[in-house]
Amino acid sequence: MGDWTRRNPEITRLLHPYGRSGVPLSLLYSGDGAPTVLPQILTSAAVLAAVGQVSEPGPEPGEEHASVPITAKE
Repeated sequence: MGDWTRRNPEITRLLHPYGRSGVPLSLLYSGDGAPTVLPQILTSAAVLAAVGQVSEPGPEPGEEHASVPITAKE
Protein backbone atom coordinates (compact mmCIF):
# COMPACT_ATOMS: atom_id res chain seq x y z
CA MET A 1 0.00 0.00 0.00
CA GLY A 2 1.36 3.39 -0.90
CA ASP A 3 0.13 6.96 -0.44
CA TRP A 4 0.41 8.85 -3.72
CA THR A 5 -1.23 12.04 -2.38
CA ARG A 6 1.92 14.05 -3.05
CA ARG A 7 2.93 12.18 -6.23
CA ASN A 8 5.87 10.39 -4.67
CA PRO A 9 8.47 9.74 -7.43
CA GLU A 10 9.32 6.32 -5.99
CA ILE A 11 5.69 5.19 -6.26
CA THR A 12 5.51 6.64 -9.79
CA ARG A 13 8.60 4.60 -10.71
CA LEU A 14 6.99 1.44 -9.32
CA LEU A 15 3.77 1.99 -11.31
CA HIS A 16 5.41 2.17 -14.74
CA PRO A 17 6.39 -1.52 -15.15
CA TYR A 18 2.70 -2.34 -14.81
CA GLY A 19 1.57 0.12 -17.47
CA ARG A 20 0.03 2.56 -15.00
CA SER A 21 0.70 6.24 -14.56
CA GLY A 22 -1.42 6.64 -11.45
CA VAL A 23 -3.30 4.86 -8.72
CA PRO A 24 -5.08 2.61 -7.97
CA LEU A 25 -2.85 -0.29 -8.90
CA SER A 26 -4.04 -3.59 -7.47
CA LEU A 27 -1.84 -6.65 -7.89
CA LEU A 28 -2.63 -10.26 -7.05
CA TYR A 29 0.44 -12.41 -6.50
CA SER A 30 0.59 -16.10 -7.31
CA GLY A 31 2.40 -18.63 -5.17
CA ASP A 32 5.54 -18.17 -7.27
CA GLY A 33 5.45 -14.40 -6.76
CA ALA A 34 4.27 -13.45 -10.27
CA PRO A 35 1.88 -10.47 -10.11
CA THR A 36 -1.39 -10.18 -12.00
CA VAL A 37 -2.58 -6.62 -12.61
CA LEU A 38 -6.21 -6.24 -11.59
CA PRO A 39 -8.58 -3.73 -13.23
CA GLN A 40 -8.72 -0.26 -11.73
CA ILE A 41 -12.39 -0.74 -10.95
CA LEU A 42 -12.58 -3.99 -9.01
CA THR A 43 -15.61 -6.22 -9.28
CA SER A 44 -16.12 -9.55 -7.60
CA ALA A 45 -16.16 -11.20 -11.04
CA ALA A 46 -12.78 -9.70 -11.97
CA VAL A 47 -11.22 -10.69 -8.64
CA LEU A 48 -12.59 -14.23 -8.87
CA ALA A 49 -11.30 -14.54 -12.44
CA ALA A 50 -7.86 -13.39 -11.31
CA VAL A 51 -7.83 -15.83 -8.40
CA GLY A 52 -8.70 -18.59 -10.87
CA GLN A 53 -5.78 -17.56 -13.07
CA VAL A 54 -3.19 -17.54 -10.31
CA SER A 55 -4.01 -21.15 -9.56
CA GLU A 56 -2.85 -21.97 -13.11
CA PRO A 57 0.82 -21.89 -14.14
CA GLY A 58 2.10 -18.32 -14.40
CA PRO A 59 4.04 -16.66 -17.22
CA GLU A 60 7.59 -17.73 -17.92
CA PRO A 61 10.32 -15.44 -16.59
CA GLY A 62 10.78 -12.45 -18.88
CA GLU A 63 7.20 -12.53 -20.21
CA GLU A 64 4.90 -9.54 -19.85
CA HIS A 65 2.79 -9.12 -16.73
CA ALA A 66 -0.65 -10.69 -16.99
CA SER A 67 -3.73 -8.52 -16.80
CA VAL A 68 -7.29 -9.52 -16.16
CA PRO A 69 -9.97 -8.21 -18.52
CA ILE A 70 -13.37 -7.31 -17.15
CA THR A 71 -15.64 -9.91 -18.74
CA ALA A 72 -18.70 -10.01 -16.51
CA LYS A 73 -20.97 -7.40 -15.05
CA GLU A 74 -22.24 -7.62 -11.52
